[in-house]
Amino acid sequence: LRRMSAEDWARVLGGDRPTLVRHVRSAAHHGFRAAQVTWGQMLLDGRDVPRDRAAALLWFGKAAATGSPDGLNMVGRCHEVGWGTPVDHPEALRWFGRAAERGSDWGWYNLGCMRLYGEGVAPDPVAAVAAFEAAAAAGNAKAMGLLGRCREEGWGAPADPAAALAWYRRGAEAGDCWSQANLASLLGAAGDRDGWLAWLRRSLETGTANFLDALAAELRPSPDPDVAAIGAAALARAEAARPDAGPAPRPMGARLLRRFRPG
Repeated sequence: LRRMSAEDWARVLGGDRPTLVRHVRSAAHHGFRAAQVTWGQMLLDGRDVPRDRAAALLWFGKAAATGSPDGLNMVGRCHEVGWGTPVDHPEALRWFGRAAERGSDWGWYNLGCMRLYGEGVAPDPVAAVAAFEAAAAAGNAKAMGLLGRCREEGWGAPADPAAALAWYRRGAEAGDCWSQANLASLLGAAGDRDGWLAWLRRSLETGTANFLDALAAELRPSPDPDVAAIGAAALARAEAARPDAGPAPRPMGARLLRRFRPG
């Protein structure tokens, strides 16, 4: 395994799934921390192997013990959501903090979400904005979108519509579905119908089931047939994207999705 070149790994990753499973499992058992996180994620998702959340946490913990930022972040997620362990938000916050200290953009993002929404800890919007800024600086698109919402609503920083629009656009262009939908809403409110519909349609391509559910609930009742059609498409995609009892995303729903209104 240690002698494998990048080309060797590319062939493995692009090959058949049973071969991929064998190599990832073997690399994890031989102490490759990136493989340990990947193996843990496969166990968590039940992807190509039976789902085992307790075992997933064990493998995330092995990676975390070596200082892996991704391992530290995923241990935090397990404590936050209750994957393989009871829900413990203060413990999750501690792990996210360790991941952030190691430079994990997801650690910063998750830390910011817990601070913003007060998940088991006292809400601290100012600290949340600082965490999202650190995550965004590392390229995290979801953090960009949340900075847009914070600047729009005045959460933890002065309300600034221009800054909100700029952050939504950055997140949207980086592929975040929430940013794409919120950018669409602002464009629609400004009378840019083409931009409004274009970004709504683009958000369907990147949306998770959680996002698509929220988008469908918002758009399907619209009297505008184009918008209602996008809502119907969102609902259909949500059903197709919904994982089979797999790990659920953070259920933010309408807290991230601003109200849509026609231009």
